[in-house]
Amino acid sequence: MSTEVTLVLDNVRSAHNVGTILRTADAAGIKSVWLCGLTPTPPLPGDRRPRYVQERAAKQLAKTALGAEQTLGLHYAETATQAIKQLKDQGNTITVLEQSPSSISLFGYHRPTKMALVVGHEVNGVNQSVLSQANAILEIPMHGTKESLNVAIATGIALYQLMQ
Repeated sequence: MSTEVTLVLDNVRSAHNVGTILRTADAAGIKSVWLCGLTPTPPLPGDRRPRYVQERAAKQLAKTALGAEQTLGLHYAETATQAIKQLKDQGNTITVLEQSPSSISLFGYHRPTKMALVVGHEVNGVNQSVLSQANAILEIPMHGTKESLNVAIATGIALYQLMQ
């Protein structure tokens, strides 16, 4: 069964992480990515941040995206909840990659045919307002002493699992 995945970045703060995620998303076959909140973006419609802020972010993320920022369908929303509303209206199941008491293993998830995957801030994770709108919260089981992965690494694992 083929799955159509739209990726949503909720306040991912590092331009290098964003660039890595975009490059990985392109490699995994993702077509559409929403960049929300303080997530660094190239200049996009709807982004009201000063032009110099957008241009600086574009230059930084281009170092790791290596052109993926030009091949993906990129969208901007001031909040991830705004993006999620649109994605729900388009028939997407909303899934979040986050550790939570109600999360289930990514590797046991029966994926729908059309979904949005939300990943969040490197330290604070995905906003509670987004978690409350999720149809499912997925986590990558951790077996070592560390409790989490870098957001770009975790996103890559999740995308490849969901797109297989």
